[in-house]
This record gives sequence, structure tokens and C-alpha cells, in this order.
Amino acid sequence: METYGIAHDGRVDERAIEVQQPGGIYPGDEFVYWGFGAGGLTALAGLAGFAEATIEATPTIDGHPRVLGALVRPGA
Repeated sequence: METYGIAHDGRVDERAIEVQQPGGIYPGDEFVYWGFGAGGLTALAGLAGFAEATIEATPTIDGHPRVLGALVRPGA
């Protein structure tokens, strides 16, 4: 999986989820408005029933923080 990360203060590993206004991350984009810390994304995956969530990288791509990882479903 790949998703948008938390963009400031070196907080990408935090257990947090940020909500932006539509268009607040990418101007004119009304669909991308969540920002995840790696810890928040891992916690959310557990609440969604995944057996395991691993964060593999937290790069910045074209000035935008990303979180890359893998989700394992129960019994897999």
C-alpha cells in the first residue's frame, strides 16, 4: 500500500492521522485529504482487522511525504 504521509516537523513515524480540507494537499484535488503517520496507519490497519501491517519506507516524493508498507490479512 501507499498513502499520503504527515508533511511537517519530522512526524512521519508518529501515531497520528491528520485531516486536511479538500484541495489542501493538492490544489484542485477534492479527494486526497488524509495524512498518516506510520504509527497511525499501523494502528488503523489493526483496527480494520489486518493481522499485520509493516511500514517499509517513508519517502518524500516531489515534495510530498508518502508511507509505503504491506498489509497481511488474517490467515495469510
